[in-house]
Amino acid sequence: MTARVLARRLLGGALLAATILLTTLVEQRAALAQPGGQSPPSPADVAKAKALFEAGGRAYDRAQYDVALQAFQQAYDIVPKDGLLFSIAQTHRRLFTTTGGAPHKERAVAAYRRYVERAKTGARVSDAVRALEELGATSSTSSPEGPPEPAPVVETKTRLYVSSATPGVRISVDDGALSEPNATVTAEVTPGKHKVRFTAPGFLDKELEATAVDHELVPVSFDLVPKPGELALQTTEGADVSIDGRYIGEAPLSTLDLAAGRHFVVAALSGHETRSGYVTLERGKKTPFDLELDRTAQRDASFVVFAAAGASLVASGVLLGLTFAEQANAQAVRDAATTRNISDAEIDEYEAAKSARDTFGIAAGATGATAGVLAVVGLGMFFLDAPAKAELPAEQGPTSPTSPAPGSMELESVSLDAGPRGFSAGVGFRF
Repeated sequence: MTARVLARRLLGGALLAATILLTTLVEQRAALAQPGGQSPPSPADVAKAKALFEAGGRAYDRAQYDVALQAFQQAYDIVPKDGLLFSIAQTHRRLFTTTGGAPHKERAVAAYRRYVERAKTGARVSDAVRALEELGATSSTSSPEGPPEPAPVVETKTRLYVSSATPGVRISVDDGALSEPNATVTAEVTPGKHKVRFTAPGFLDKELEATAVDHELVPVSFDLVPKPGELALQTTEGADVSIDGRYIGEAPLSTLDLAAGRHFVVAALSGHETRSGYVTLERGKKTPFDLELDRTAQRDASFVVFAAAGASLVASGVLLGLTFAEQANAQAVRDAATTRNISDAEIDEYEAAKSARDTFGIAAGATGATAGVLAVVGLGMFFLDAPAKAELPAEQGPTSPTSPAPGSMELESVSLDAGPRGFSAGVGFRF
């Protein structure tokens, strides 16, 4: 083995070892950045914690504090963020003030102290200190190891917490009675699969399967899809139809299913006045809309020109017939002159026939040429009568819902605040 090959292998081994060491240090630093040296939560864990926090916030707003506490505690067990700790303390405090249960006061104090110890500074820290004072406690702890983690909930139930942001939604679990409109449903169920149904006026019903986990709260949320509005468009056959700037097809068209809301409809046909207008569709309802087209003045004028061309052509034919008739009369006199002497009167007749033949021939040619010119003009007016364009107004647009751009985010902090003006929940994410 040459010295060059040996040096190259030694250098490669050194680089590999340095890469492994650097990767290990980065992973250890990331793990130490988590409370208790835990490894960072997976994206699935973050999504689950976010869903639990949102369910807890909805339950808190509806004074379902036991449900909110279970949701916040489960979220904290997955992603132990300071904001969730504050939310747990707030919920225990609310349970203490509404039920008078001393264990909730103890857990609220423990959670507030733990939050103050970990957060150190910030607006929520001052709120936590003030809450401790109202509970007759201080933010300090006698334990040299710091304040303890908040005690777990005494009783955890197997629950489905079902909600939807759809207006007027009603919910049922396992074919039970439908809830009141816009209500959330907390169902204590057995572990396993359960059927959840959502229904609301003007929206497509949805039935899905949810899996309950033993001694856990499982949030189930679904926003219903609006029923489309039906557009029954009446317009001239053959017209090109566009809706919201997008070509749809040629009339006649069957009933069109469109998103509920206002739409800009255009009907255009060559030789006809373009018509456009806004129509507002309601979910699940058929809306008739009339855009019958009137002919343009140019198209009507082209028909007049075609009629004049036809009349000129007919006149030219009549004159041409008279021309041939006079030619025949003149020829008859010439034929008679070959067999006998013709009289002066016949000579005058011959000259008159020739003169009439020439006059009628010239007139026939002129009217024929006129007919041709009129026909060309009429064809030009007919085929060059393109429909006017109707652009979608720049300041307007379709009002049908659009989907937001996809993105990624990481749960950063959560908080729940109770004050004299009510309650508020907040969640922070790092993008």
